[in-house]
Amino acid sequence: MGPTAADGGNGGPPGGENWDANFAKCLQLLKGPGDETRFVGLLLVTKLLPEAGEGTIQQVLEALGGCFLDRLLLPLTRARQDTAPSEETYQQEVLGVSLALAILSAACRQPAVACTEEMVARVPAIVRVVKAGGLIDLIARPAAVATAGKPAGATGGAAAADDGGAGGASGGPDALAAVDDALECLIGIAGCGGKASCDVVLGAGGLEAATRVIARATGNQTKAPTHTAPAGKDGERPVDVPLAHPSVRHRVMLAIRLVELMMEGGSAGRVMVMAENTEVLHQTVLSLGTLLGHPAVLSAQSASASGGALSTATSGKLSEPGAAPGAAAAPGAAGAGLVFGGGPFGKTSVQSAGGGVGGVGGGARGSGAPGTEDAAMLQLEALHALLLILPVPADLELHKKLSSSVHRQEWPAAVRRGLNWLLRSHVTAVQKHSALQLAAALVELAGPLWLFARGEQLPEAFLQVLAETLHVEVALLLHDALYPDARVREGALRSDVRAVSSLPPPTEQFIQSARLRSDARAVSSLPPPSKQFIQVRVCVC
Repeated sequence: MGPTAADGGNGGPPGGENWDANFAKCLQLLKGPGDETRFVGLLLVTKLLPEAGEGTIQQVLEALGGCFLDRLLLPLTRARQDTAPSEETYQQEVLGVSLALAILSAACRQPAVACTEEMVARVPAIVRVVKAGGLIDLIARPAAVATAGKPAGATGGAAAADDGGAGGASGGPDALAAVDDALECLIGIAGCGGKASCDVVLGAGGLEAATRVIARATGNQTKAPTHTAPAGKDGERPVDVPLAHPSVRHRVMLAIRLVELMMEGGSAGRVMVMAENTEVLHQTVLSLGTLLGHPAVLSAQSASASGGALSTATSGKLSEPGAAPGAAAAPGAAGAGLVFGGGPFGKTSVQSAGGGVGGVGGGARGSGAPGTEDAAMLQLEALHALLLILPVPADLELHKKLSSSVHRQEWPAAVRRGLNWLLRSHVTAVQKHSALQLAAALVELAGPLWLFARGEQLPEAFLQVLAETLHVEVALLLHDALYPDARVREGALRSDVRAVSSLPPPTEQFIQSARLRSDARAVSSLPPPSKQFIQVRVCVC
């Protein structure tokens, strides 16, 4: 039959005798001759690929052939039929699409594969999966299922299971895992090095698709979600807290990364993208702003630092800092989880979390399981994505749309809450500077009153944090400018360094030039002699 879970899980480490033998059997199954044999090979090879290298993926693609993968994706592009399919056909189509996307997501990590015409041609079908939030609304269901409601595993992004790929419709693969795989495919294609492939993803609706994923997770959907949460014990529906689920945070991280590629990777340029996607980017800013200060994101960081549970994740609202004593955990407590390495704006790498296919329809995730991106990483990635959009040129329709509605929406308050959290935490200088840039963009967009949290006990709390941060950072930046050879270390906590560090001794050249400037200033500042003084001096002489 071939390798099974009983044979040792993944069949041993790559390159081992057992692993090589099992992989060789899988390749034979993938070559057919029948589709059923290939399906068995696909189910088994997904257990071997997480620890495999690029050469292994290439062998799998060669054994399958592009035509077979395209046939598995046909349900995504096929027109709806008048007659509903059988349950068996439906399950087979969901399984086939899930397996195809899992293989393609792993293959798209190789730029040479992601940039091929064959892969780029699949972009429209892959985008449809992300837009729909899974396979349930794309593949025709049996009549019995359609009238009774959606399958138990066909939830929206809110209540997705944390297993990252088990237990979907009627025991099949999790249809939501296809969204993760589709996002990884689009990221690989858009980021493979060429602007043309990024333009294809953007033209097919990749920006809108990624925005929908973020909006579903943050509750900023323009329309009510079509999916329902699965029933829990005693038939009760669980509370919908999407970002509390690690698998959802992983999905949102991928979506943000795709937004970043759309904004900076195309040939049209940032301003042209904003001009041509006004409605979509308006929703993107709303969703990213809400994510930056989302209660579930902030409380998850506090719980991670203190070792407690998500006490405020389900509260629905997190008060502004200074609203009341004990209203929220001190942001400084989350400092340990917020210190990350460099890169522009402190951005994190999403692709480093992947390295293979993680089970049936489970996505190409590798050693970094879904949800290894914690809430702090998600917040920093949202900050970076917002800075790729804001500030918006004043002559664009997007600027008018944002400025006209900024006082009627909740996302500006969420941005203020998130920035306050970041600035009070132990983040690096690069991330503090990014937070200051975003604060300046919001002041330009919403006016200076945005700095005050109206209705809270201490509405000026954020302004005080902002002023103190500027007081520290401006002094250190001036120090770095005056003494480029003795810059403050980036890895240090700059607020602490400022208090204990001493200035380097001035050079002789600096002292001499300072004396010359002082003498020149003293001469130029002497008052002109009076007429009486001149007459007295003449008489004395």
